[in-house]
Amino acid sequence: MLGFLLALLLPARLAAPAPVPAVVAQAPTVSFVAPGVWQGDYELLTADGPIAVHVVAIEPHRDDLHLAAVLATDRLTSPGETVESMAKRTGAVAGINGDYFDIDATDQPTNVLVRNGRMLRSPRQRYALAIGSDGTPRFTEFAFDGSLQIGTTTVALDGVNE
Repeated sequence: MLGFLLALLLPARLAAPAPVPAVVAQAPTVSFVAPGVWQGDYELLTADGPIAVHVVAIEPHRDDLHLAAVLATDRLTSPGETVESMAKRTGAVAGINGDYFDIDATDQPTNVLVRNGRMLRSPRQRYALAIGSDGTPRFTEFAFDGSLQIGTTTVALDGVNE
């Protein structure tokens, strides 16, 4: 059963359609991380050169696993923190850098960030990973349209925490 489940979560080999260059050789490694969590490392040699792909797979709908967004030093603007440090600080068994960030300046994420149903940073008309309240992941393009009303005055907003 474990072999079947693992095959559903992580493929033994990667194959991607164009425009990804043709894969000439690959050396995949799949490792057990924790109950319900595996890591796949795929070292690909393509016609255009090497590509490294690192994947964390979890068994969906397990009661003892959850996904959460973590901010560097628990603040939107921070002096920065490594993914490894954030994982250790929160007791996570795996950590993934989920966004580009304003490196060497504010270290803020550069795209949409919603945590516990609260928008901390507005989207920039880009695709992002969303985890629904039922735990279902999806990639979708987000856009922002907002306004602020104070008394009888309404002002258009072009972003939140930009």
